[in-house]
Amino acid sequence: MTDLPFEAIREELVERSDGEALLADGLEDALIGMAEGWFGNSHRVVALYDLSLCVRVLMSWGMDQEEAEEYIAYNVTGAYVGPSTPVFAVIHRQPLIVSHDDRNLSAKQGNPPPSDFPGDVTSDPASQSMRR
Repeated sequence: MTDLPFEAIREELVERSDGEALLADGLEDALIGMAEGWFGNSHRVVALYDLSLCVRVLMSWGMDQEEAEEYIAYNVTGAYVGPSTPVFAVIHRQPLIVSHDDRNLSAKQGNPPPSDFPGDVTSDPASQSMRR
C-alpha cells in the first residue's frame, strides 16, 4: 500500500525521532511516512498515517466501514499517548514522494527541491502558470 515498506519507514522514523515516535499497533499498512513540526511546546518527528488506509485495514479485520470509522475516531485519532502520538492525514491528492536522503543531497549540491506539483512555476516562461 505504501511506496516504501513499513520497515524502511520505521527505521527512518526511529532515526529522525531519536526513537521517540510511537506507532499505531496493527496499522502498519497505513503508515505512509513522518510529520515534522511543533507538537505542544516541542519540535518533533512523529509517525504519519493515511486515515483512509487505516479504515481499510480495520475493514480487512472484519469491520464494516461505519464500525471502522467509529473505532478509529474513539481508539486511534481520539487517543493521546504523549507528545510522540502519531498523526493521521486525509490525503486528497497524490503527494510528491521524495526521500529524506534525496532532499539532503539536493540541498548539499545547491539544487532546489524537486517540484512536480501542477501549477508550479519553472524557469521556462512557456511552461509557467498562475496560481491563486
